[in-house]
Amino acid sequence: MKRLANVLVALVITVTAGYGAFSAVRSFRGESEAEPAAQAATPAAQDELQAIVDADSAKPRFNGELLGIYVAPTDADVPNEYRAFHPECGLAGAPMTWAEAGNLDVSVTLPPDFRFDPNDHDSGVVAWACTEEVYYAARAYRFGGNDGPKLIISRGAGRYMHPNASIDRVKVISAGGREAVLIEPMRQEGYGRLGVAGTNAAVVFPEPFGKTVVQSYAVPLSELLAVAELVGEATRQ
Repeated sequence: MKRLANVLVALVITVTAGYGAFSAVRSFRGESEAEPAAQAATPAAQDELQAIVDADSAKPRFNGELLGIYVAPTDADVPNEYRAFHPECGLAGAPMTWAEAGNLDVSVTLPPDFRFDPNDHDSGVVAWACTEEVYYAARAYRFGGNDGPKLIISRGAGRYMHPNASIDRVKVISAGGREAVLIEPMRQEGYGRLGVAGTNAAVVFPEPFGKTVVQSYAVPLSELLAVAELVGEATRQ
C-alpha cells in the first residue's frame, strides 16, 4: 500500500496549495493527522480506498474558471489576474490582530458540533510584511469533539484554488442566497473507516477583493454545505 500512502500525502499537499499565496503563512496541514488513520485501516478498507482514488485519478482534472474563480491542479499555471501578491514583499506575511482584519473578518455562529480554535495554526490575520496591508483572515474550527476533522472559514486576496479535482467534482451551487463554486470531496462521508484521504472539500464565494472560502478536511460534505449556507447568508449584500 505504498502507493496509497503517497496518495494520502499528495491529497493533503494539493489542497493546501489551493488556498493561494497566503498558504505560505497559514497552511492547512494534515499530514500528521492522516498518518494514524492510514495505519489503522484494514486491508479491505485500504483496497476500497485505493479503488476510489484510482477511479478519480483516471478522470480529467478541472482546469479553468467558474464565477471568476480559477480552479486548477497544483502543477498548472494560473493566469496572473487571478493571483494576489505584493512584489516587494514576496510571499512573506506578518501576523496582525483581529481588530485590523476589517472586511476580511467573517464571524458566524456555527452549529454546536463545530468548536472554534483560536490557537490553531490556521486561525489568524495576515498582512503583507512590507506594507502591513491585511490580505487574509481565517477562523479554524474542530468538528465532532476531536482534533481530527477540521473546517476553516477564510477571506482573502487572490481568486484561485489548487484542489487537483476531477472535472465532475467542481460545480456551481447556491449557498445562503449566493452563487459559489463547490469543490466536492472524493468521499462525502468524511472521516470514518476509510480514514481521511479524499475528504478535502471547499465552497468558494467570489468577492470584489478576492474570495471567501469554507474549506473542510475529514468533515462530512453535508456539514460543510450547512456551514456554507450560513456563510453565504452572512456575506450576502
